[in-house]
Amino acid sequence: MRADLWSEHGFFLIRADEGEMGHPLPEFFDHPLPLCGVVADAVFFLDYTGLQSVDCDVESWSGPPAEPDGYEEQAEVEVVLSTPTFSLCGPFDEGVEGIALARAGKQHLRVHCTGRDEARRRYQADPTADLAGVEHWRIQIWPA
Repeated sequence: MRADLWSEHGFFLIRADEGEMGHPLPEFFDHPLPLCGVVADAVFFLDYTGLQSVDCDVESWSGPPAEPDGYEEQAEVEVVLSTPTFSLCGPFDEGVEGIALARAGKQHLRVHCTGRDEARRRYQADPTADLAGVEHWRIQIWPA
């Protein structure tokens, strides 16, 4: 599933549909900025700018997928998603809802990103620069 999302206040997220989502933790915004942070029923994906459109592919698998090539950064995390479906969204928009998991419960995520440093450089040079599509994210999720 591919989506263009609004990342606002420096993040977008995956959240369990109808789940009790936790809040971002202060360490999510440490330096250097991590790719993602996990709370109950959600994973926050972090970028350097305040507002931009990001290109994101999400893949839901029944088992571990092959690792893709060509990304600058990677992280692997585990999260518990308490519902059988999840949403990919910005903090204030609906995004894409109803993405099916292989099964609800503990999930493994492999997060890849390219363009985050480039977006940061452009934003620091000109905060009004158009950053649409500079960052590309690929998120692979499967039962842990």
